[in-house]
Amino acid sequence: MASRCDERLSPRHALQPKPKPSLGVSVWVGDRLFPGWRACRGERRSSQREAMNLSSSKSAPEPDPVPFVRPGYNDRVSVNQMREVIKEVLHDKLAGKEYEPSEASNQTREIVDEIRSRLQALPMARYKYMVQAVIGEQRGGGFRMGNRCFWDADTDNFATEKIVTDSLFCVAVAWAVYTY
Repeated sequence: MASRCDERLSPRHALQPKPKPSLGVSVWVGDRLFPGWRACRGERRSSQREAMNLSSSKSAPEPDPVPFVRPGYNDRVSVNQMREVIKEVLHDKLAGKEYEPSEASNQTREIVDEIRSRLQALPMARYKYMVQAVIGEQRGGGFRMGNRCFWDADTDNFATEKIVTDSLFCVAVAWAVYTY
């Protein structure tokens, strides 16, 4: 049985022994193995179509959709929303109150828990919130607060707000970190 490669050989080559078709390289397509493509170009293409049971009119299967890792522009956390939440909580909990050292730790814990729960109620998917608050006595001295962390500047953000009364001050910071 003559193959198409043998038919294309000139009469001069007919006297020589017929070359054995090379098995070539086995190819994986998806989860199927297509072994032994022939050396002839025409047979390679036709063997591939026959092995994959595809006709030229059918299109190739669509690749699996790749999930988006980063949030869209409208899905990112808003600093203004975070700041408004912090401001509301601070004014609700501390407006018109006097500084008492024995209650400062409980007030701080309540403020932090309330801010975190309100931030988690915002419609921002896949964000984790961290909140820190400091309550101190107002004596006219300065107060500095700093922090360092590694984060993605495109998706992560923070908001800070303060309240100052005659007897106390409170500084609250909330960080929103997108989880990949």
